[in-house]
Amino acid sequence: MKKIISIIFISLISFNSLLFSQFIENKGQVLDWDENFHPEVHYYYSINDNSLFFENNRVVCSFSRFDDFDFSKYEGNQDAIDSIYKTLGRNVQRIDIEFIGASQDCQIINGEENSHHINYFLNKRNNIKDLKSFKSLCYKNIYPNIDIVFYEQLNGLKYDIILNPGAKIEDVKIKYNGASSLILNDNTITIKTKYYDFTENIPEAYYNDNKNQNADVNYVIDNDNIIGFKCDYQNTNKLTIDPTVTWMTYFETVSSSGQISYYHSTSDENGNLFISGYCNNSANDYPTVDPGGAAYVQLYTTNDLYIAKFNADRQLEWSTYFGGSNSSMDWQLGTECLAVHNNVLHVVGDELASNGPFLNGGGFYFNSGSTKPYYARFNAKTGELLHCTNISGGYDHSIAVSSSGLVAIICDAYSFNTVHILNRSGAYNQATNGGIKISF
Repeated sequence: MKKIISIIFISLISFNSLLFSQFIENKGQVLDWDENFHPEVHYYYSINDNSLFFENNRVVCSFSRFDDFDFSKYEGNQDAIDSIYKTLGRNVQRIDIEFIGASQDCQIINGEENSHHINYFLNKRNNIKDLKSFKSLCYKNIYPNIDIVFYEQLNGLKYDIILNPGAKIEDVKIKYNGASSLILNDNTITIKTKYYDFTENIPEAYYNDNKNQNADVNYVIDNDNIIGFKCDYQNTNKLTIDPTVTWMTYFETVSSSGQISYYHSTSDENGNLFISGYCNNSANDYPTVDPGGAAYVQLYTTNDLYIAKFNADRQLEWSTYFGGSNSSMDWQLGTECLAVHNNVLHVVGDELASNGPFLNGGGFYFNSGSTKPYYARFNAKTGELLHCTNISGGYDHSIAVSSSGLVAIICDAYSFNTVHILNRSGAYNQATNGGIKISF
């Protein structure tokens, strides 16, 4: 059962246009659970089931998370795990970013308009058509001579506090209403909430739109957990404060009809992040990114793996579904299923369909349909598929790569599994499976 804390939600958002930056005007599509219109919301920003609602002197944030469930007793029973995932509800928390003492005459001014328009088709209401969306929003004169601008970069939503000549930095007061606590440490604020912790700091503050004219700005928190700023600010200058929230994001389908399950992640020495996880048939609206060249990109899932790469700035550079086109399930289950070494991404998983993208790129190669498990290599920089093979036998995998490039894969094998045995002189060698469950 869904546990609902937030009183406001977006109804029937299920289209791919939400995958890029947009602040959408509210013309009647923002409803509460009783389907009442909320005209105090002027714009909103939404991705999946997580939304920000922009009102005159605050931003209402609605964050959600799937219910927790202990799947350990269903280990090995993938049908049961898939069935339970479909029944899980969401927990929702509301956090209000309040601008304490803000002007009641503040205007919210939209920035550059996006080229597309948006239509809504809502139950019990007239259709709402041709809504505009924008790339940024500005709270103009939210305090005297002070603006707050919200916009999106590729690695997340940001806001700037802009003090124009004549402004007083002491006027800016921000409260995260609903947060459990705020912790200030070395000019970094940790904002603790029921489900997530956010970290905010100030990497940049500068005068007169010149980032070479640095300003020394520091956070202050009063006894009521209200955030302010202090700076030796001469208010004849323009001062821009550019807070950054440490990167974290929801990464799910737009329609919420499917999700990444049993996900895995790893990173390389350059700070690139790689993730993977199983996607069911209904999860066909994850973002796929084709960087061009020889990159492997599959745009549609039939119970496939999903693989994505984020660069060090957490921009999504490459993402694809990975598997066959028949009804078999291509998936991973284990601990460390990804490894990166010398610009090669190594992937190991439980099963790949008989018509999966097998490729003999050199080294061990054994293609026998949907034999478990599978092993693949990608060019970590370009996304090109370098090698893909079955190994034969086993479940619940992990993989590691030595400094010299040697690959080690370990997984469980039951007594009925047939696995490849290769004896090596001087190594431990056991040619027979003598137990109910072993590891190799």
